[in-house]
Amino acid sequence: MSGLSLLIALLATTWVLLSGPRLLAAQDGENLALSVTMTTLPEQSFVRDMDGLEVGFGRMEAGASAYGKAVRVELLRHIEYRRGSGPLAGFFTLSWERGDVLALRYRGETFQSPDGTATIDGTLEVVGGVGKYARATGHGVVHGFRSGRVGNAVVYTLHFEVEQPEPRSPASLPIAPTPAAKPVPNGRGWEVALDSKPGQRFFHDVGALRDVRYGSGLWLGSTRWKGNAVAVELVGLLECRDGNGPFSGFLFLESPDGSAMLCRCSGTTFCQPKGGTSIHCNLEVIHGSGRWASSRASGTLVAGSPGDGDGILSAHVDLTLD
Repeated sequence: MSGLSLLIALLATTWVLLSGPRLLAAQDGENLALSVTMTTLPEQSFVRDMDGLEVGFGRMEAGASAYGKAVRVELLRHIEYRRGSGPLAGFFTLSWERGDVLALRYRGETFQSPDGTATIDGTLEVVGGVGKYARATGHGVVHGFRSGRVGNAVVYTLHFEVEQPEPRSPASLPIAPTPAAKPVPNGRGWEVALDSKPGQRFFHDVGALRDVRYGSGLWLGSTRWKGNAVAVELVGLLECRDGNGPFSGFLFLESPDGSAMLCRCSGTTFCQPKGGTSIHCNLEVIHGSGRWASSRASGTLVAGSPGDGDGILSAHVDLTLD
C-alpha cells in the first residue's frame, strides 16, 4: 500500500471512530469529593439492642466544603449490627447555598475492631437532585472511620461522579401505578394505627418534576395481639420513583411483660401522584426475647396513608408463629 493510500485509510478509520457511539469518559461528568465528620443526633435516632443485635436508624448532619464551596450534608441511615459489625443503608443529601441539592443512595458494611473502632466501606448511587442536579445520574464510593463504639463521630469521605443525561420526552416516561393507599384486611392478623411525629420522619422530594421521594421514618402505635396488649414500632427507608420503589426496615413488637420480637421488613413503597402512600412488605423474625425467645415466624405488613408517608399509617399485620 502506498503512503497516500495508507493516510487515506487512517483518516477514514479515525472518522468512523469519532462519529460512532462512544463510552462516557470521566471528563464528561463532574467528579466530586468531600470529607465530613458526622455524629448521630440523639433526639433523631432510634436504636434497639437485643442481646448484641443492634438495629435502628439515625440522622446525622454537618457542614463541609467541596472545592471551596460550602455544602450541608445530611445522612439518614439504618443499621443492622451484630456486636458492632454488619450492613447499613441510607441516603446522603448534599445541599448548597445556591439551592442545588444532590441525593445519593448509600449501601455499605461496617467492620468493628475489638477496641471498638470501626471502618465503613460502601457504594453511592445518585437518586436525583434539585437545580443543576435535577436530572443527574451517577455513582461512587464512600469510606468511613469511627474512632469509638456505635454513636461516636464518623469521618466520611465521599468520591463520586455526576452525569447529566439528555431529558426524556413525555412520551417516553413510564406510567406510574396507582394502588389503593388504604390496606385491605384479609380476615387474619390485626390492625394498628401507626403515628409519626415531625421529628421522627425525614422525607425529601427531588427530580426535575420533584417526582422522586426518599427518606426515613419511625411510626409508633399499640394494639392487641392474641389477647395481649402490644406496643408496635415500624422504622424504615423508602424511595419512590415513577410511582414505586423499595422499602426496607424493621417491625418491633413489645408486650408489657418485657417479651419482644424483632422482624425484618422488606418490600415495596407505592406513591400516588395526588398524594397517598402504601407500603407492602414481607416480615421475617430475626430475634425474640421472653416468651417469644424461640419464636419463628413470617408474615406480611400492608400499610397506607392518604399523605406522603407522613402522619398516620393504617396498617394490617399478618404474622404467623411457627
